[in-house]
Amino acid sequence: MKIARYALEGAVEYGILEEGGMRRAKGNPYDGLEILDEVVDLRTLRLLSPSLPGKAVCIGLNYRDHAEEFGLPIPASPV
Repeated sequence: MKIARYALEGAVEYGILEEGGMRRAKGNPYDGLEILDEVVDLRTLRLLSPSLPGKAVCIGLNYRDHAEEFGLPIPASPV
């Protein structure tokens, strides 16, 4: 299943990409999608970036001080 985010008639939606077009869906892939019966022609919509993350979560093991603090080996390259 290929999930896509797109704009159609001023609204941003998620859908399922199929050979015959984009099957519309309600909701989003993070909270659950309700797949609808309607299929939209790909020429009538505009594909968008896959998601809009609300935040980035990172860990600090690529920083020398953090690795040394916890007695971990120093990575040869950033991780």
